[in-house]
Amino acid sequence: MGRRTQAVLGVLLAGMAALGLYFFIPSEPKYRGHSINWWLEDMHQAVASRNSEEKERAADAIRGAGTNAFPVLLHILLVHDSPFKTFFMRWAGRSTLSRLHVLSANQRRFEAALGYEVLGSAASSQVPALVDALQNDSSPNVRHYAAEVLEMIGPQAEPATSALLVTAKDRDALLRLSSLGALNRIHPNPELAIPAFMAALDDPDQSLTRELAANALGSYGPQAKAAVPILLRTLATNAAAGAALKKIDPETAADAGIR
Repeated sequence: MGRRTQAVLGVLLAGMAALGLYFFIPSEPKYRGHSINWWLEDMHQAVASRNSEEKERAADAIRGAGTNAFPVLLHILLVHDSPFKTFFMRWAGRSTLSRLHVLSANQRRFEAALGYEVLGSAASSQVPALVDALQNDSSPNVRHYAAEVLEMIGPQAEPATSALLVTAKDRDALLRLSSLGALNRIHPNPELAIPAFMAALDDPDQSLTRELAANALGSYGPQAKAAVPILLRTLATNAAAGAALKKIDPETAADAGIR
C-alpha cells in the first residue's frame, strides 16, 4: 500500500472513529472545564508517570463529579472493542504515518477502575449492574474488573456475595483472585465465606490467591478453625499461612513453632 493511500486511509479511519465516539459515548458532565473521560485519561497518565500531585488533582475532579460520573464509568467498564476498532488499532500500530494513540477497551477499563477507586463506597448504587456484568459478560476481563470494582466499594457491596462465591471458583485464574479479593473486603457471613477461602488455599495457579485466602481466613479469627488443618499442611508453601494460623488458633500455631 502506497504512502498516500495509507494517509488517506488513516484520515478516513480517524474520522469514523471520531464519529463512533460521538454517537456511542454517553453525554458527560464537566468538572473544572473537562469531561470525566478527560480526567480519567489524565489520572491514567499521572499513575503511569508516578505524578502523585496530578493524580490527586484528577481524583479530586472525579470526586467533585460524584454520582454524575457513574454512567460514564459503567459504560467504559462494559464496552468491548468493535471489530472496526480492533482493525484500526492494528493498522495504527503498523503504519509509519499514523500518530494516533488509541486505547484498547481493557486499557479504558483500567481508567474506569481508577475512577471507581476514588469514589469507593459512594458507588454502591452500581452493585446490581456490576453483578450482572460479573455473572453474564462474555469477556473475562470485564468480569475481572467488575469484581475489582466491587472490592473497591467494600462492605456496601455485600449483595454481590452470592455471585462472587461462584466466580471465586471460575476457571479463569485472574477472576478467581479478584473475586476472592472482593469477598475479603466485603467480609461476609463466615458460614458463606470461610469454605470459599479454604478451597482457595489449594488454588492450582497463583501463590497470590493462596496467600490472599490465608489472610482472609485470619481476619475471621477463631471462627475459621475449620481451616487449621489446611493451613498447617500448607505452611511450607504459603507465606501467609503462619500469620493466619496465629490469629485463628494461637495454641496450635505455637505447637507448630510459629512465633
